[in-house]
Amino acid sequence: MPEYSTITLRAEIKDRLALVKGGKSWDAFFAEVADQLPVDDAIAEMESRLAELRERKVQGVPWSAVKAKRAKARRK
Repeated sequence: MPEYSTITLRAEIKDRLALVKGGKSWDAFFAEVADQLPVDDAIAEMESRLAELRERKVQGVPWSAVKAKRAKARRK
């Protein structure tokens, strides 16, 4: 019998994850995420981009804009 656990996170984070999860179960979704964790080079690149965002060298896209764009695409 499989063991289960609970992960506590903000509802906003769960909503964001649900957008990319699609019709998969949460278990299948997180298994896929875990199987595809980035290699060291990719992690270094992401850390570099995060540092640029924090230093305001580049501008991020607000989450509300991403959600609005997705909602608009669904209506088409």
